[in-house]
Amino acid sequence: MLATLHRSASVFYRACVIDSATGREVAALPRKKNLILNQGLDMVASQRWSTCINFAAAGSDATPTRRDSGAVTVSRAAATLTASAGFFVPEDVGRLFKFNTGEEVVVSAYTSATSVNTTTSGTIAASAGTMWAVNQTGLLAELARTGTYGTAGGDNSTTLDTLAGTLTQRRTFIFPPESALRTYREVGWSPQNDAGANLFGRDVLPGAGLTLVAGQQLKIVLDLVITVEPLAPESADALAWSGGTAEQQLENLWYGSTFDPSDAGSRTVFLGEGTDAFILPRVTGGDPGGPLSGTRYTVGGIADAYVAGSHERNVTAVFTLNDGNSAAIRCAGYGWTWFSSLYPVLRVRFSANQVKDSDHTLTLTFRDTWGRVLVN
Repeated sequence: MLATLHRSASVFYRACVIDSATGREVAALPRKKNLILNQGLDMVASQRWSTCINFAAAGSDATPTRRDSGAVTVSRAAATLTASAGFFVPEDVGRLFKFNTGEEVVVSAYTSATSVNTTTSGTIAASAGTMWAVNQTGLLAELARTGTYGTAGGDNSTTLDTLAGTLTQRRTFIFPPESALRTYREVGWSPQNDAGANLFGRDVLPGAGLTLVAGQQLKIVLDLVITVEPLAPESADALAWSGGTAEQQLENLWYGSTFDPSDAGSRTVFLGEGTDAFILPRVTGGDPGGPLSGTRYTVGGIADAYVAGSHERNVTAVFTLNDGNSAAIRCAGYGWTWFSSLYPVLRVRFSANQVKDSDHTLTLTFRDTWGRVLVN
């Protein structure tokens, strides 16, 4: 049995200049979206989402993270991308090209300005698109890094939107006062306080960037927005092993249910006899509410080793001959614990009783996936 929990992440930020004496904002750039790098997505497998944005970095290099094809169109036949005019460069190897029609492909080899190879194969019709430098790893000319946060109300917060299924984690970074004239052109986020190739995301400030004079400070307000799905019931017919149909849904959405892929200590798989309806998402944080009604059988889920670049891992639990035996199983799920109580994250509900007896073991597998949102 395989059910899937998915998260997609976006980063938005606003950079401004404040006077260090008064804290007053003296210049600002519009709110902008930031690119989550390939290595940033890999980081999520071993540390929490929030940890990935513990520190902010700023530098002086203006090398872009994206390049639009403009009037040039690109098509794919087999594993070859062909541009209608010169567009590709040798540095595109390892980058991601996203068609304006939505398809995403990774460049594996450069042939010419009009031809490159991709890691996957298939036919894609000609369309304009954007080349994304997802393989960047650090700022190209880092000047400063900080883990100092603002202290005003709302500077650092967590906001839950249960209707949209989103969790927004905000950080407000305050850089040290400048001692001389300095211009910032690039910014990034990292789980580490040391300069280097350790960024979760990177972006280039628009226009000429921000120029600060002595006594001014760079301030960045960062929002990490995580969308979790499926938030509404969806068919999962293949998941019923003793007849009938099944549907799956994320439930008990609260601050903890972004369910960081790195959080191995909270992986719990359960079988339940209750036929209660799906629990509505919560609006506020704190205790996520009561556990499922009815008899419940639980075992620990074991996560597969993470494969770099996959942005997914399977979590498997085995109910042995003596575990979870029942002729009235109506749901199964993947969840987390809270003071010895189990709360479901992804639950599969069956239309008919499922049977687990002492003559059989039962293996349940849940796929944990995550990714970034790219908008050309």
